Amino acid sequence: MLLQRIDALSVAGSQLALDRITDVDSSANEAALEQLSARSGMRMQDMISTQERPDLLGWLQQHGWRADERLAPHERPWGTINVLALDAHGEMCVGVSTSGYPYKYPGRVGDSAVPGAGNYCDLRSGGAACTGRGELSLRAGTARHIVDLLVGGLDPAAACHESLADAALLPDAFRAELCALALTPDGRHGGSAGTPGATYAVMTADDQSPRTESRSVA
Repeated sequence: MLLQRIDALSVAGSQLALDRITDVDSSANEAALEQLSARSGMRMQDMISTQERPDLLGWLQQHGWRADERLAPHERPWGTINVLALDAHGEMCVGVSTSGYPYKYPGRVGDSAVPGAGNYCDLRSGGAACTGRGELSLRAGTARHIVDLLVGGLDPAAACHESLADAALLPDAFRAELCALALTPDGRHGGSAGTPGATYAVMTADDQSPRTESRSVA
């Protein structure tokens, strides 16, 4: 298995119960990942795609890990995965997992595994999750901010929109896109992104298959 550094966090809204891993080297910590897989019921798989593997091997052979190199990502789709779920008993859970920016450097922990930054869930008010520029959501506490805005009465899409606008006020030379999703205990949902055309998938007990919803543009 090629080197992959993984961050992940799940939050159960009824107790703010956390289960997370940060900057896990998949090759050095395979036993730990197997234990997590068995406990969570999720299967392990190699996250290096067939398309990406030759590029990664070629770059590593030429450069090795160099902190002064900045690599652009491959063509979409890529990035962090957000799952916001509400079950028939009223429990809510938000899960976020990522291998980070393509070829991310050892030691970097992104927002995905940090409660309140890339992921937050409180059954009293709702849950939120982020993708994209983790350094912005870490500094702005974006996921927790969205949930606070839900408490204040904003609908999910508006809460995501306002929180992304707040994070965009921070100085950031890299200025990559930050996106967000939110879900309330009564099943309302919404999202926002920095570019037009962004979507997310929704599926309820009444749906035969996932349907696509548009995000607002922050």
